[in-house]
Amino acid sequence: MRLTRKVMLWACCAVPAVAAMAVSGTGTAGATPVSPAIRTVGFPSFGVPGCNPLQLEQWNLGKGRNTVALTYRSGNYTYSVNFTQNGSCLGGTLHDGYYPYNAAISGTVSGNAVTFTIRYPAHSIQGTRTFGGTISGGTVTGSWSESGSERGSGTWSLTSPVAAACHVPSRRGCQVGI
Repeated sequence: MRLTRKVMLWACCAVPAVAAMAVSGTGTAGATPVSPAIRTVGFPSFGVPGCNPLQLEQWNLGKGRNTVALTYRSGNYTYSVNFTQNGSCLGGTLHDGYYPYNAAISGTVSGNAVTFTIRYPAHSIQGTRTFGGTISGGTVTGSWSESGSERGSGTWSLTSPVAAACHVPSRRGCQVGI
């Protein structure tokens, strides 16, 4: 009777597993260790110094659209921005309606520090525009400068606050699902 139970248990559990391995083509070759999946495909910030897709996020800039409010000389300008974030790596697009141009964002978020750049076309007077800033209680502010012949510089801020990243769903004031 015990032998019958063992055979039945084996038939119910082992046979489907062996069949699945045969159908899917796994076997000895499938036993090779596989590195963990990393969300890296197509992310524009890789290769940026300080960019680490595996770093836990402290702030989440990648939730929805925002606006960069920028000062230059005596004028105020706004640019729509859509950040994507993967660990400390920052990507996305900034829309410059004054130029007009959609620029790819490449940068990092590390602790309370934010740095990102956008590159204008080679013939533009802006060149590469670099934004550096800090996050304090969700408010992002900083300064910017550009390498082109215009040599612009000034201050900037995000018009909407960013949220604290959430690694524990019960943490108040954070966004779940990061």
